[in-house]
Amino acid sequence: MKFGIIGAGPSGLTMALFLKESYQVLEKESHPGGHASSFQEKGFTFDYGPHIMFSKNKRILDFMIASLGNNVHQSKRNNKISFKGRLVKYPFENDLHSLPLGDTFECLQSFVFNPYKKRYAKPKDMRQWFLYHFGKGMCEKYLFPYNEKVWNIPVEDLSMQWSWRIPNPPPEDIIKSAIGIETEGYV
Repeated sequence: MKFGIIGAGPSGLTMALFLKESYQVLEKESHPGGHASSFQEKGFTFDYGPHIMFSKNKRILDFMIASLGNNVHQSKRNNKISFKGRLVKYPFENDLHSLPLGDTFECLQSFVFNPYKKRYAKPKDMRQWFLYHFGKGMCEKYLFPYNEKVWNIPVEDLSMQWSWRIPNPPPEDIIKSAIGIETEGYV
């Protein structure tokens, strides 16, 4: 039996590598890589999409790094969020002290005295999940607008299956972040 693999991006190429059966990779572009590829113009290299790889699974990460050979650069994550003219570390909830003082207070107060802990103990959608875990302040200031921009749908229409991807720090980390004690955040 012959298998067809649609797309020569990282997933398609990995599937081809491990498939024990006969296969054919179908790619619409003239080169492999998908969104993980680059092109050159006038001496500059441009990426089609972000070239970040991460995994909590050491075997998978080691495989990805070994597959790239010398064409890999490792660095420590340093993501920032633009909020009211300030750069705030990602995840947002781990850098509350960088917000204007009133916003820090609102985020911390609505987190500590969170009425949604009772109301949404069994959340039915991502809006309820966010409110349950973070309170109204962090949701309205960052989590709702960010996720609606990324997914282009209201947060209440996002499936609960996405919840595992959202950083959910321990409460003490959020409190520490509000008073300026460094926390590691999502790794």
